[in-house]
Amino acid sequence: RGGEIAIRGFEYQRCWAIDELLNRHKKNESYVFIPEYHDDILILNSPVSPTIATFAQVKTRDTHWTITPLIKSDGEGKLSFISKLFKHKYDFSSYQTDLTFITNALFKFFDKYEFNADELKEKEKGKVLNAVQAQLPGFSSSDLSSLKFKTSNLSLLDYDAHLLGKTVEYLEDTNASEVINAMAFKRTLVELFEKKTRVSSKEIKTFNELIEKKGISNELISELTLKIKALKTNFPDWENMSLLLSVLHKDDFEKLTLKIKYELFLVNVKNASSIEHDFYRTLKQYNYKGKLNATNIPDFILGSISYASKQLDEFGQLIDDDYKYIMACCAVIEMMSDNEAKK
Repeated sequence: RGGEIAIRGFEYQRCWAIDELLNRHKKNESYVFIPEYHDDILILNSPVSPTIATFAQVKTRDTHWTITPLIKSDGEGKLSFISKLFKHKYDFSSYQTDLTFITNALFKFFDKYEFNADELKEKEKGKVLNAVQAQLPGFSSSDLSSLKFKTSNLSLLDYDAHLLGKTVEYLEDTNASEVINAMAFKRTLVELFEKKTRVSSKEIKTFNELIEKKGISNELISELTLKIKALKTNFPDWENMSLLLSVLHKDDFEKLTLKIKYELFLVNVKNASSIEHDFYRTLKQYNYKGKLNATNIPDFILGSISYASKQLDEFGQLIDDDYKYIMACCAVIEMMSDNEAKK
């Protein structure tokens, strides 16, 4: 049960971070998200010369919060949730630092969804300060204005589906819903956060390495979005893909499943180091003897998939059958278009 709760907490933190990133991107803000920076999320206001560092600690809970679990240490030398945030402030003293405790649950000690710590009653403020100063001997400030508490509107019951809904809203608000599939875009962002999370903070030696290896900036998201939009003009559109799938006797449900794979393929194939890029390039190297028509297209698809899978060996096994199939269909249409252009 403890493992399930830990996984849920980690996934909720990631979903919250993606939602926050989309909100900032929609406002054209400059940002860099650093996931899993000593277990928390670090958000800088610039990838080059940041002046503001926001530390977000995201915790899930099935019941409301009281002051005690927020300031209690689990043992000698260990920091409470709140003390850990102030440790970040102490370590980043040359920056303007904002500390935010994010949760799905309500706070029993204050009747608001979002508030600053200096709004607390004197008794609660005293408890927080005493705990922080006891756990961080070098910290003597009595200023709590940089600490914020916030109850997120992201559902704990089905945060993944809730994030998909927020992604749909983002794409609609930015007039991108016609060219970008929400589910594929959300999945791409999740995979991007997972990739950056796997980089250990201990491996980082310089600020530039931090940004390059663990950072997700507004420039990176803008580039990703532009690549997805550009792919719509460089690869077969879904209308032609759907026509081919009808010729191949795929029903509506099968088309729906394959469309999700198609949208994901469009996102990933532009990356020259991706498995999709290598597999698609190898598919198109398949030497098929004969002119493609409705009768032999299935043979071409199966043959090209078999060829590419053998050429890439174990890497080809990382791609599921539906994904391979939709890539082969793209190759068919591209090949037919090229043949028509040569006439």
